[in-house]
Amino acid sequence: MKMKKLLSIFLAACLLTPATGAFADVETEARAVIGADLTEQNIADVYAAFGISRGSVAELEVTNADEREYLTGYVDDSLIGTRAISCVYIELMPDGSGLDVTT
Repeated sequence: MKMKKLLSIFLAACLLTPATGAFADVETEARAVIGADLTEQNIADVYAAFGISRGSVAELEVTNADEREYLTGYVDDSLIGTRAISCVYIELMPDGSGLDVTT
């Protein structure tokens, strides 16, 4: 339960952080951002959940230091944790589909 809460907070904070190099640049580009503290089995499970094969998209790694850099001031330090296990798959979608975020 604590892991789900932490993941929810991290994902919500990602929506509030400024743009980083993890965003897709053109419609054909996609990115998978993988937590640095995941095992190879964890990473395989994440790619399976994303429905893509490892190596089919650019892969970036996020460390706990990265999380602290981008989340400090938005999320209490006690909630950020000490390990980077968060992952996200980013794909640019056609107009009118995907997420509509207003800040």
